[in-house]
Amino acid sequence: MAPPEAEIVVDAPLEEAWEAITDPDALSAWFGADVELDPAPLGKARFRFADGTSRLAIVEEVDAPHRLAWRWWPEGDRGQATRVAIDLEPIEDETRVIVVESAA
Repeated sequence: MAPPEAEIVVDAPLEEAWEAITDPDALSAWFGADVELDPAPLGKARFRFADGTSRLAIVEEVDAPHRLAWRWWPEGDRGQATRVAIDLEPIEDETRVIVVESAA
């Protein structure tokens, strides 16, 4: 079975899309969670959702401005970790955003 994947083309150049996934305030706005993020290799992150749950994360890969990947898990249960990779591909003045979550 293939990992869950989502893809969208956004009306923003690559650099703006990169900022939207690496700036904690911008990421919070589209991710639907309060985000604390250090977008550097081995940087830490926390995602707090409106339902009161939260996930902790460690940044595993940064290839600016094309890829950001982290391993995350429900707070208190690192055994349920998965890996999220966000890839950005420029398309003229727009950017294709591909998000894949897979087994850790």
